[in-house]
Amino acid sequence: MGLIKSDAPHVLNFVVTGQIRCGASAIQQSVNRHTRAVCHSDVMHPDDATRRSAHEEYFGSSGTTPDWLVTGHISGEQYLTNKIFDNALNEENVVGVKVLYPHIYRYDLWEYFANWCRRGDFCVIQLKRNPVASYLSLREARRQSDWWEQGLPVDPDAKESFAAQIDVGDLVRFVRAHAAAEQKVSSMCDDRLEIDFSELVLNFRHVMEEVMAFLNLPFQRRILSAWSPPKRSLERRVLDWRHLRDRVPSDIVPYFDDEKLY
Repeated sequence: MGLIKSDAPHVLNFVVTGQIRCGASAIQQSVNRHTRAVCHSDVMHPDDATRRSAHEEYFGSSGTTPDWLVTGHISGEQYLTNKIFDNALNEENVVGVKVLYPHIYRYDLWEYFANWCRRGDFCVIQLKRNPVASYLSLREARRQSDWWEQGLPVDPDAKESFAAQIDVGDLVRFVRAHAAAEQKVSSMCDDRLEIDFSELVLNFRHVMEEVMAFLNLPFQRRILSAWSPPKRSLERRVLDWRHLRDRVPSDIVPYFDDEKLY
């Protein structure tokens, strides 16, 4: 368990969390634009080069000695305690970090975050998106990335034909891990702001006004970062949608029938 600094300056620390492709990056980037806040992006990313880049974007070059989160060199708890929380280089009042569900699982941070919640001056912003939508959106993004790397044209309005090729077992494991993570976050911290992905799609400004009030920060127009919500519902973007729905176990079917499926 990482130690919490007792002589740190008084700031509000927070975590932005949720599933992959849940809109957490839009919240993180927007908060990071505020003059009195910093919200770190991918310092817990599974890729070492990405973690280093995200760390050095704020803290500067590490030189020859690794200062970012390096596996086997420092634990996730130690890194967050010693490098992120309460560490405002530019006298910010609010310090946050984006840590998605898979990253909390990877570094086993459930009890660590719960301890920070019990300590006080700590809160959680939880993004909620239908896990089937998150999973298929991730697959869609990876597929388009492959096309771009190969120099192939991408039609953003075309239906995707990968649904019938999806490993149902992989989808089911993803959804069930998501459901467990949502419950863990709910029990982890009472001081929590929940944001439904559909709210981001329908009224991003209102969401950011809520976030600023939650973090005790004045609203600034500069925080409204570029946000491009999906133009069509997921079932209209994915070919063979009904076929995929018919292949999943009964406990996964309600996610397919969700009215807020974006």
